[in-house]
Amino acid sequence: MIKNAYILQSFLKAGKEEYISGETLAKEHKISRVAINGRIRKLEETGLHFEAAPRRGYRLQEDPAELHTDLLQAHLLIKQPKAINPASVHLLDAVDSTNLEVERRLGSGADAPLAVIAKSQTQGRGRMGRTWHSEHSGNLYLSVGFRPQVPGADLSSFSLWAGIRLAQALRQFSNLPVQVKWPNDLVVNGRKLAGILCEAKLELDCVQTLVFGLGLNVNQKANTLPEGLRTPATSLYSLRGKPIPIHELTVEVLKAVIDGFHACQKSASGEKLQQEFNSVDALLNRPVTTENGPVETEGTACGIDKNGNLQLETSEGKKILIHAGDVSLRKSPHL
Repeated sequence: MIKNAYILQSFLKAGKEEYISGETLAKEHKISRVAINGRIRKLEETGLHFEAAPRRGYRLQEDPAELHTDLLQAHLLIKQPKAINPASVHLLDAVDSTNLEVERRLGSGADAPLAVIAKSQTQGRGRMGRTWHSEHSGNLYLSVGFRPQVPGADLSSFSLWAGIRLAQALRQFSNLPVQVKWPNDLVVNGRKLAGILCEAKLELDCVQTLVFGLGLNVNQKANTLPEGLRTPATSLYSLRGKPIPIHELTVEVLKAVIDGFHACQKSASGEKLQQEFNSVDALLNRPVTTENGPVETEGTACGIDKNGNLQLETSEGKKILIHAGDVSLRKSPHL
């Protein structure tokens, strides 16, 4: 309920150490003190915790470890009032796939941009039909939907731009060396932190709807993630050794995705894409093997071109472009 978000916004602005009197809240929100008390009791029933002190008022205690709809909307109201309407950010306990849910909502005429976040997915998807591990664990499973109405070529680099912006945002938020592993993973020291899946529907080469999906390991311990993944996985919690404030993180992720959507459509975005990707490139100057169906190619990764294709230099010194596929690091034959 957005009204509750406005009340929580008052507590977030005051800070966790400050009390706010019922009288102050009543005047600010133009309702009675009785109504304020009732709202706070209702919010406590949803899992939030307030401390009440005589003659001082209330203060909001620690954020819950898992996402809370009203609290997320309150953070959005403070930090992100223009990029996306907080009422267009939907938090679900469980869904088959956040990408599928966004597609359904766009197909039903919902305004864009919109976001769907789920605490768990029953059919979470990765690239090439793979399953994304999506249990109820305090991680972030998020999809953002757009109605671009522009030629497909204008959005061809969106996934990479979003990856760059996400890596930059996560670096600042966590102080971890987050990098982008071409074409669609976020990694830290070679361990997978997040996966990206973009899906578009075109009509006469014009993108009607575009869905950006992200699975980010946040507060799950890395040793509980499934074994046998193509790239060993990790989480922000395991890397930092403490729980991550997931509401603040989610706002930064939404901002990064939307910024990436706009960045890929700016003039001269190809040159800027190359420059910015170099600073977060997990493969740069490293020996790799690429797989595209039955075709394997070995070489040294040397960045991307203006169109976002991976550039490889073979052992013969030949430069080739990789347009799609999986990439894995090759061990040095001397090790």
